[in-house]
Amino acid sequence: MLDRKGNGVWLDLFKASSVPIVRHVKIKADANPYDPAQEEYFEERFQRHFKEEAHGARIKYLWHSQDGKCTACGQT
Repeated sequence: MLDRKGNGVWLDLFKASSVPIVRHVKIKADANPYDPAQEEYFEERFQRHFKEEAHGARIKYLWHSQDGKCTACGQT
């Protein structure tokens, strides 16, 4: 490939094998996010997912320093 000045440029190809395989945990068949009795189950799922996912450093720092709870109301 040539750049704007006509010089040859090397391109690196992306290898699909460099992407790690990530397995996802399925939601229970009888789980309902609108059922107040199952609120704890979905909160645990969210917290586990948030810890594993890559988010901004500042957001992750705040979340960990506040123990995953709102400073105003104390809820997760």
